[in-house]
Amino acid sequence: ESFIDDYVQIANKLKACGATKLCMNCNTAHYAIEEISARSGISFINLIEQVAVEVRKRGVHRVGLVASDGCLIGKVYEKWFQRCCPEVEIIYPDVDFQKLATLGICNTKNLHRLGAVDSASRPRVIFGEVQKHLLNKGAESVVMGCTDIGVDYYDDSNIDSLRVLAAAIMNESPQLQIYNLNK
Repeated sequence: ESFIDDYVQIANKLKACGATKLCMNCNTAHYAIEEISARSGISFINLIEQVAVEVRKRGVHRVGLVASDGCLIGKVYEKWFQRCCPEVEIIYPDVDFQKLATLGICNTKNLHRLGAVDSASRPRVIFGEVQKHLLNKGAESVVMGCTDIGVDYYDDSNIDSLRVLAAAIMNESPQLQIYNLNK
């Protein structure tokens, strides 16, 4: 029925383990970040807010958004953009390209992500098409607003929400050290 109770329960468990601040890498789950934070009594690094700050820093005025249907329906990005950079216009994919974005998100979770580099079913091809579509609609940059997109697609000109979150975590906790697991 709702993911919120489960997320509150997880937040409480992490808090009991000593966590003092949390983050969620799911863009869509940020629909309820304030409720989850209030009910668990722990603060979060807000991924969507951080993306809005990054958009503002880059001076982008028209940004394309590739995200899940749930993220778009819940207007997750709109809420935080209104607060952080209300002058920015969000450009959405047309219906057929949103269906394509959904297919790309689904295909990152199956064998299509391992297909031929130029396969029409490969997420990197799909997300590249959606990105081109948004740029053709007038977007100056494109927010990749789903964690799954980075599994098979990255373009430096985009704003990848997961990379923005990683940078925010490092800024929040400069004492974190990255360990080389290959040693």
